[in-house]
Amino acid sequence: MKGSGRRRTSASRPARREEVVWRGTAGKGLLLDLKSGAYFELNAAGLAIWKGCDGTTPVERIARGIDRREVRSFLRLLKQRKLLV
Repeated sequence: MKGSGRRRTSASRPARREEVVWRGTAGKGLLLDLKSGAYFELNAAGLAIWKGCDGTTPVERIARGIDRREVRSFLRLLKQRKLLV
């Protein structure tokens, strides 16, 4: 048997787009989409979620200590804004 047969998807292991640069300090974050020029300010929870969007961390781990519904909602927003692949 070669594993569970489940395919990993970007929804289960979200990944940041390469065109988005970011910085985080003192519990706040700033994202800049180099392609569009749009920038986004993050609070501490948003920054924690964003840091977890490395393409390898499952949503369940990203959501530890944060309401899972809020995490999924925020991930949908990031996807809609084209900040995630």
